[in-house]
Amino acid sequence: MNNLDKLKKILKDGKYFVGANVTVKKLKQSLIKQIFLSSNCPENIRTRVEGYEGVEIIQMSENSYDLAMICKKQFNVNVISN
Repeated sequence: MNNLDKLKKILKDGKYFVGANVTVKKLKQSLIKQIFLSSNCPENIRTRVEGYEGVEIIQMSENSYDLAMICKKQFNVNVISN
């Protein structure tokens, strides 16, 4: 299963979080298993979400605009987590 298929499955299940702030908050509560990062994710966001034990970081080939279209959001999406 490729990364895009993994992301689509999570979006279909409906149990995901969008954005770096909510992802970091949920990471501190140990509620995150996977993090999907856009190809153009800023370095400061990337460093905030990396480094937590037991969390899979998935680097997507799609940029933040493409992730927004996949998630059906009206704003660019750099981080999606579940």
